[in-house]
Amino acid sequence: MVLCEAGVVGLAVISTDVGAIREIVVHERTGLLVEPGDVDALEMALRRVLTEPELRERLGSAAQELVRSRFDARANAMRLGEILVEAASRGAST
Repeated sequence: MVLCEAGVVGLAVISTDVGAIREIVVHERTGLLVEPGDVDALEMALRRVLTEPELRERLGSAAQELVRSRFDARANAMRLGEILVEAASRGAST
C-alpha cells in the first residue's frame, strides 16, 4: 500500500523485487528495484535518487501516472461497469 501512496503523490521509490511489487514499480520507469539482500545495489539506488533530480522527477511522475490510472477507484468502477454491460449484452444475444 505504501508504494501506491508514494506513487500517487509523485515520489520516486526504491524497493526490493519481491512479490507483486512489479505491479507498481517498473525498474527504471516508475521506480528502482534491487534484489533482496543486495546492500550495494540499494546504496547505489539511493545515491541515484538523491543525486539525480531528473531521474527522481521522471520516476515520480511515471509512478503517479501509473497509480492513478491503474488503482483509481472511480476509474476501476467505470471499467467494471463497462465489462458488466458487455457481458450482459453477450448473454442476451445467445
